[in-house]
Amino acid sequence: MTNNESQGSSQAQSSLDTHIVPSDRWERHSQWALTAFALIFLTLYGWDVIGDLKGAGHSWASFGMNAIWAIFAVDYVIRLALSKRKLHWFIHHLVDLAIVALPLLRPLRLLQLINLVKILGKSASATFRGKLALYSSASVFLLVLVGSLAVLDAERGEPNTLIHDFPDALWWAVCTITTVGYGDLYPISWTGRAIAVCMMVAGVALIGVVTASIASWIVETIETNSDAREATLEDEITALRAEINALRQQLSPATNPNSMSENHASNG
Repeated sequence: MTNNESQGSSQAQSSLDTHIVPSDRWERHSQWALTAFALIFLTLYGWDVIGDLKGAGHSWASFGMNAIWAIFAVDYVIRLALSKRKLHWFIHHLVDLAIVALPLLRPLRLLQLINLVKILGKSASATFRGKLALYSSASVFLLVLVGSLAVLDAERGEPNTLIHDFPDALWWAVCTITTVGYGDLYPISWTGRAIAVCMMVAGVALIGVVTASIASWIVETIETNSDAREATLEDEITALRAEINALRQQLSPATNPNSMSENHASNG
């Protein structure tokens, strides 16, 4: 590559970077760090809930989670400050505000791990359905894990609770997100019920997405097979027409009376 070409490519890249919105540039540079903090938050939260920590262990886990929550709050403020249309951005990011403002919804910050799935999906599969399958499976895994931890955290210590440990919470989360709902386990606290509503809505949405993807695949497969059959039929019809034309050309001298009389005259 010549110096002019390298300079031109660098100038094009710099001009492209100048047109990037500052908030988008911040999100692009901070997504890996936020994903790492979400992983740390997941580890601390799971350690605190499953281990039922007391004393110093609980204090250290709470300190770590609060510090990470503060980082996410700073990230929210920075993205709001960098956005050009602040009111529009604020309206379209009310969920982020609720997650930052309400301690009840802080475990939903674990869904920041979806960014990791998106990054891996860019190289894992180039097809839309491949990415959709990756996103759906990862979303189900994260929702089940986060929901089970959150409901166990909410239900532990409640009188007459039915969810006592993590296996119970995991079983409840799987039954809820798949909309099965056996009824053997269910939350009794208002916090647990709010988590259950979120799990139900997420489960219905994921099932709808997967069902629509499967239906689209079936329709496309049928259309592809139909197009292949139509193409084969057109080729056969074209071949038959060519054979018919060839036969007509062979039979035309025998069936034309003028040509027959001319042949007899020439022979005589």
